[in-house]
Amino acid sequence: MGLDGTPSLTIRRSLTLGLLIAGYTGYYACRSNLSVAQTMIIQDLGAAGVSAEAAKLGLGAAISLGILAYALGKPFAGPLADFFGGRAGFLGGMAGSIACTVAFAMSGTLPAFTAIWAGNRLVQSFGWAGAIKVVSRWFPPSRYGTAMGLLSLSFLFGDAAARLAMGRLIDLGFGWRGIFLASAGILSGLLVINGLWLRESPAELGLPEPDAGDASVYGKGGDRPRASGLRKLLVPLLRSPSFWLVCGLSLGLTLLRESFNAWSPTYFAESLGLSRADAARASSLFPLFGGISVLLAGYLGDRLGRAGRGAVILAGLSLAGLGLLALGMGDFGRSQRIPIALVAAVAFCLLGPYSYLAGAISLDLGGKHGGATASGFVDAAGYLGGALAGWGLARTSIDFGWRGVFLALAVVAWASAAVAMIYLLAQRRAELRTEDTAVDMNHEMPSLYERIERIFTDRGDSAYFGEDVTQSEHALQSAHLAEREGASAELIVAALLHDIGHLVAGHDEDLADRGIDGRHEETGPAWLSEAFGLSVIEPIRLHVAAKRYLCAVDPAYAGSLSEASRQSLTLQGGPFDAEGVAEFEANPHHRDAIRLRRWDDTAKVPGLDVPGLSHYRGIIESAVGAGAR
Repeated sequence: MGLDGTPSLTIRRSLTLGLLIAGYTGYYACRSNLSVAQTMIIQDLGAAGVSAEAAKLGLGAAISLGILAYALGKPFAGPLADFFGGRAGFLGGMAGSIACTVAFAMSGTLPAFTAIWAGNRLVQSFGWAGAIKVVSRWFPPSRYGTAMGLLSLSFLFGDAAARLAMGRLIDLGFGWRGIFLASAGILSGLLVINGLWLRESPAELGLPEPDAGDASVYGKGGDRPRASGLRKLLVPLLRSPSFWLVCGLSLGLTLLRESFNAWSPTYFAESLGLSRADAARASSLFPLFGGISVLLAGYLGDRLGRAGRGAVILAGLSLAGLGLLALGMGDFGRSQRIPIALVAAVAFCLLGPYSYLAGAISLDLGGKHGGATASGFVDAAGYLGGALAGWGLARTSIDFGWRGVFLALAVVAWASAAVAMIYLLAQRRAELRTEDTAVDMNHEMPSLYERIERIFTDRGDSAYFGEDVTQSEHALQSAHLAEREGASAELIVAALLHDIGHLVAGHDEDLADRGIDGRHEETGPAWLSEAFGLSVIEPIRLHVAAKRYLCAVDPAYAGSLSEASRQSLTLQGGPFDAEGVAEFEANPHHRDAIRLRRWDDTAKVPGLDVPGLSHYRGIIESAVGAGAR
């Protein structure tokens, strides 16, 4: 373990990403079901006296209103995730979608279908914003492309798997209601699994939270995990030209994607003569080839950087336009394979670039502070365009046939490519400015003191967990008490940095109020262990244990603790039993830990005038490497 992370963090990152992928795959089981079951629903409505054209237009309207509801939910879902965390929104969206899917299966009229489907899409709008927020807390900017590419598999490979499974259910004789109930059952199981294992942040497990850097529209503020005001959250985004270009791209790409999501089974059945089951299976090629594209785009995105993502988007849209033109103008005779292959090729060109917009690029724009908000607004813009994929494409297919549909979509692809060109040029200019600035900067790695100074500058002004001092004030008062009592340089440094685990992990001020022990006594030593020896590390690691020890051996001590410290004591395990007391006393550094604990308890005086951090620079540098390891 060291300054850059731990094996435990890598394992937990993988688990977190796996849970998000599985959970969002479940969302698509309760979204793709309407597309797959559409021809069966039209047939049922026909048996009830509704004409095929009216049923098709009615379901098209339901799809459009559902997309509109999804779009309208996005601007609220993103900020809510940035203010209150992503896990709650991710799980809440699952629960709401399960309820709506069951209700849809129990209904049977176009008005009911429309209302319930709109409600389903509205509650599902909270899922992606929640996932984005969780990713921003677990992954650094250098991994955004790969992490979001893998997460995007949930709505591509997961969508493909759902469509294949539903095709199999049709083969087995399931009706559309059985398909909807099976979808709800899948999502229910995934809700339970995510509820048990998904965590908002590595800080909840005592692991360090990655730094989001300062390249977002919020500058250094992009590393703050919780938004502090709506105006401060929205204004930097709304003033960014790149943000508006990304919204424009999202409008075009989402229209293209939603068109295929909603209508590819119907196109395959009506135009190519495939059976309902075969059309469902053929439609799975769109998300399947799109998933391959997303993996490649995620790999390239982290290696080519932000401007490189713009180039991938431009190339993909240009080629997708050619594929759509071929679908609109080609003469395929009786061939089914060629148009199916062209649909797969369009997916490969389109969905990799699409995955950037509300994923890695939104995190680039907003960091962990406003990434969910950026994603929400980008998605909202996209789904306002995507709403045209319902009634609009249904009307176009009736009036001009499927050739007319594909020619219209080719125009959308090339118009979006023009916006992508403008975005790419803007990113190139920004990249050149960054390079010019870098030439004038000192390229040496920051010293340990400079890294510590940056952490205190960026996060030290946060409140100290229910006390009337900030994190920085508490640390500096603790170090001042140690120095005043003639402590060694190593113990002064330990007093100064004993709570740095809170800052490294990005613990929220209400951590204890939410019943979470951040285990900062483990995170801090893990971050510092490459620089300092045991005479610094062990008192820090043991300062929580020292509180539990003193509560066990000195009844008066517990009564002297502040209310916030008593609250954290409960989360930390309470007073030691006899075995814990003996184990603590056996540690050769336990006396230093007790001294540190006493300073920790005292260093909570509002407005106390003590030396600043720079006073301890020489002491920190002298303590580096000191003590046995």
